[in-house]
Amino acid sequence: MTRVAVIGKMGQLGTDLVNVLVETGSYEVFGLSHQEIECTDPASVEKTLKTMRPDVVVNCAAFVRVDESEDRADETFRVNSLGALNVARACAEIDALCVYISTDYVFDGEKGSPYMESDAPHPINVYGVSKLGGEYLVQEACPRWLIARMASLFGKAGSSGKGGNFVETILARAKALPVVLLAHIREKIPGVYFNVSQGSGNLLGL
Repeated sequence: MTRVAVIGKMGQLGTDLVNVLVETGSYEVFGLSHQEIECTDPASVEKTLKTMRPDVVVNCAAFVRVDESEDRADETFRVNSLGALNVARACAEIDALCVYISTDYVFDGEKGSPYMESDAPHPINVYGVSKLGGEYLVQEACPRWLIARMASLFGKAGSSGKGGNFVETILARAKALPVVLLAHIREKIPGVYFNVSQGSGNLLGL
């Protein structure tokens, strides 16, 4: 049975991904919280993954507060870029597949049609640059890698980093305020975490 470690099990994607993988019955799943593995600490990552020795490591850990990233660039790059590098290096040492969860923010959103994997990245903010840096570092550090770019995710668990579930937040505002203003910057196709988790599980079965 394939052994899969999911880093960031308490997050929105990590929560659903662990559940989906367990329900398939095809994987031995190890969910890892921030307290169990610190992706910015190379020693923590190496010790945890070498002890566990999974066949696949899905790195869902990330600094996801896009606006705050502009003022907290050091922390953003430490988690999204260097953290990804630490995980990729550990994966290379144990010959595990390194799955890095990236973002549509590696693009500027000006294409006017759906992006393809072959499109040239052009991030326009710190968050996007940090995730693109993570992509490059993963590819450089680990011979076995898979990068999945996600867009506008939402799910039942809610994001602790962003203050909860986006849908529930908007509904609460709608009940409390006569008018709710939302920025319309670009058009996106949102992803439900459960559906994205199912898709990710399918990718692991390739």
